[in-house]
Amino acid sequence: MGYLNSVLSSSSQVHADDGPEEKVDSSLEFLILASDGLWDVVSNEEAVGMVKLIEDPEEGAKRLMTEAYQRGSADNITCVVVRFFSDQTGAVGTSSNSIPIDHGIIPDRSSSDPST
Repeated sequence: MGYLNSVLSSSSQVHADDGPEEKVDSSLEFLILASDGLWDVVSNEEAVGMVKLIEDPEEGAKRLMTEAYQRGSADNITCVVVRFFSDQTGAVGTSSNSIPIDHGIIPDRSSSDPST
């Protein structure tokens, strides 16, 4: 493990410690990959509810990021939404987008309109 500074470190390993393995087949709609900045303030069920009806993965990631920010997340917020789709033959493909965070465009927490 390499240390970036006294607070941050880097690792080439990813650990998934919540829930069972999920088989990628035509029943899997999407996958949310996110940092503690989201998961500290949004439950799994809430995140699914927010993204489920949003077709565009970039818009889904933006929705999650905005919600975490408005809830006062004290950690960095990183979200990636991967949308799975299947064709008539049952073949599974993906569409994903990650959102670079530009702190100059994050909406004001005091705003009541989540689209601003």
